[in-house]
Amino acid sequence: MNASGKTRTSARGLIALVAVACVIYGCSSGPAAIDRVVRKDDFVKYQHYLDQHDQQPAEAWLAWRSNETGSPVEALRKADVAISQTENPFTPDDPRAVQLGELVYSTSCVTCHGPKADGRDASGRALMGHKDFTHSHARMVLQMNPNRLVEWYQVVDQVTASEHPTPDGSTAVMPAMGEQLTREQIWLALNWLASDQAIESKVER
Repeated sequence: MNASGKTRTSARGLIALVAVACVIYGCSSGPAAIDRVVRKDDFVKYQHYLDQHDQQPAEAWLAWRSNETGSPVEALRKADVAISQTENPFTPDDPRAVQLGELVYSTSCVTCHGPKADGRDASGRALMGHKDFTHSHARMVLQMNPNRLVEWYQVVDQVTASEHPTPDGSTAVMPAMGEQLTREQIWLALNWLASDQAIESKVER
């Protein structure tokens, strides 16, 4: 085979490798859009419990899950405390975990990180949590390296992140979400951020 033939073969091999990577790790533009993921029924029910519990997401979550599963709230609370903080109990390719994770994100994270998780509001204005979670490389790292997702959990739970500039020129730090969310909720939201799934379940709000 001459040099040009080898070059064409190498190019075809590279294209095939990229195609395989796209299939395995996804080449989409980020986590599935909010209006395609969360189920309307889930949103309505969880919002009902948020209203009942003065917008306290952890208590609302436990009450909602208790109603859904038939397990007492205190049993669910105890089970949540037993969830590992150093090992992801879900996976980014679990459709139900992604649905619930988006529900958590849309009610507890969207204000600072944006409806598209790109750190911008609907008009494109930069928000406090301006980190862009839609970059495919970031999600590939999360999917390939479980330890990276654990690191993100620690940041969200304990807030080891630095201050972020706000649109008005001041700075702010994300609150310790471990004081507001259950461990399950944090892991679910992170699995949604790490996902490439576009689950077709249109939300009507």
